[in-house]
Amino acid sequence: MRPEQSIRERFIQSSIGSLTIAAAFQRANIYVKNVDKESSSDLRNFVFSEIQRLSYAYSHPVQEEQHKANIVELSDSISCKYSAILQDGVFRIGIAQKALNLYLKFLWCLDRIPMPPHCPVDALILKKTGNTKIRWTKIKTIVEYQEAITELKKAAGQLPLAKWELEQYVTPNFLLQDTKN
Repeated sequence: MRPEQSIRERFIQSSIGSLTIAAAFQRANIYVKNVDKESSSDLRNFVFSEIQRLSYAYSHPVQEEQHKANIVELSDSISCKYSAILQDGVFRIGIAQKALNLYLKFLWCLDRIPMPPHCPVDALILKKTGNTKIRWTKIKTIVEYQEAITELKKAAGQLPLAKWELEQYVTPNFLLQDTKN
């Protein structure tokens, strides 16, 4: 890789990482009170390194069960290392899935991996299902996550989740919609 390509690649990875972490952590209330900036920065960097590590498996199609196992692994590894600064000592499944699924969505859209098995589950896309009970930031178990995926699959019909969600996301004015019910 030429030096210029390397710099551009680092820029792309840095940008994707920042967007992914910001989206996964927004409104999630993940920290206990009074967490110092160094600890929160360490956590964010660790989360990104973990999703990058897990993403290597997606260079080939990954089955749904393995994908869910990867989400649990991400949640567990972060919870083990950072329990002292996390609400209830846990990096919730809802936050883990958002980080991993969004990062995979970026890689797929850049043609770096095949279509991922799921899409990022968040308030905007859940609203499309008509189900207002599920709160992505509160999902604690893989069973709760699967319930959200089941609702999304119903809404997607015959389309793969990743493709359906992307089509929903790029719909004009979708981003301007209010997520409050």
